[in-house]
Amino acid sequence: MTKYMKSSHFLHEARERFRFLRDANFTGPEEGDYWLSYGSGTIGVEVHFDDRDGRVITVIRATVGDRNPRASLHCLYVRAGLGVAQDVKEIARSARMVAQVLESQAAGLRQLLPIIEGPAGPEVMLACHGR
Repeated sequence: MTKYMKSSHFLHEARERFRFLRDANFTGPEEGDYWLSYGSGTIGVEVHFDDRDGRVITVIRATVGDRNPRASLHCLYVRAGLGVAQDVKEIARSARMVAQVLESQAAGLRQLLPIIEGPAGPEVMLACHGR
């Protein structure tokens, strides 16, 4: 049973906010129930909505040598020196709030991508792996 919103509403809002990834040569989105993902060779982005908790979670995947670290947008944003974790919102317990939270996460990811794709990317990804 849906607690906060239907998956279709989340997916619509997430596609709108993360559309910039298509312009950055990412493929996708692949979609499932309350999640979508994009990929670009060595970097992947997963956006999930936890309907039990009303929380949006964005996870970044990368290939670093022979490792495949996964890390939360929050950890990467802070580790890269872009700001504090509170800059990237995650609580979305209404259909109205999900658009604001997704926009916050998309804005954080726009700032983070040049770092992840640059020379500091491997260190930042490995430092946040599993967090």
